[in-house]
Parts: sequence; structure tokens; C-alpha cells
Amino acid sequence: MEEDIIAEEFADYVKFMRQSVQMTQRQLGEAIGFERRTIMNWENGKRKLRE
Repeated sequence: MEEDIIAEEFADYVKFMRQSVQMTQRQLGEAIGFERRTIMNWENGKRKLRE
């Protein structure tokens, strides 16, 4: 349960920060070395960073 909350907060944080610097998912992915689909999955809570 706590893991779900953390994943949701991470998703919201990624999207908020990306939008605050006015970047598209593709631009953010290119800047940090990930595919656009990965960024999309992070923002939708489907994938999170591994520890």
C-alpha cells in the first residue's frame, strides 16, 4: 500500500517538474537518456525507478 502511494507521488512529481520547465516527454527523455515511452510510463505510474 505504501509503495503505491510512493509510486503515485513519483508520477505526479515527474510530470509536474517536466511541465514546470516546459518540456515534452520526448525532450525530457532525450535530456536524461530515456525513451519517451519510459517517461510516459513514469507519469502514468506504470513504471518506477529501481533502487
